[in-house]
Amino acid sequence: MWEYGVPVELKNFADPSMQSIPACCMNVDKQMWLGQSQDNQIVSYSSAKGEKFRFQKNKVFKGHNTAGYACTVNFSPDSKYVLSGDSKGRCFFWEWAHPQKVRPAPPLTL
Repeated sequence: MWEYGVPVELKNFADPSMQSIPACCMNVDKQMWLGQSQDNQIVSYSSAKGEKFRFQKNKVFKGHNTAGYACTVNFSPDSKYVLSGDSKGRCFFWEWAHPQKVRPAPPLTL
């Protein structure tokens, strides 16, 4: 994080084991934050008002390939599902309650 107009880093949010996160979103009530990581997984953080972001290690979503692509990630409107695209044009769905269960949809052809 930098202060505007001052080229000095104030705070670094990076973890050496983390990959870059080119796409992210928040759920409807702004309590959870998802990030599409470049190591083929979606990471989640709690973001309760007034608290620091906390990594949710039991809410990591895997099973798709996004390395090298800026695929978006999002919650369903009721926040019960997580969805993401992948490098092959497929759409993947995970249940929020069970991150290990993945359901790929077939690629769309236009």
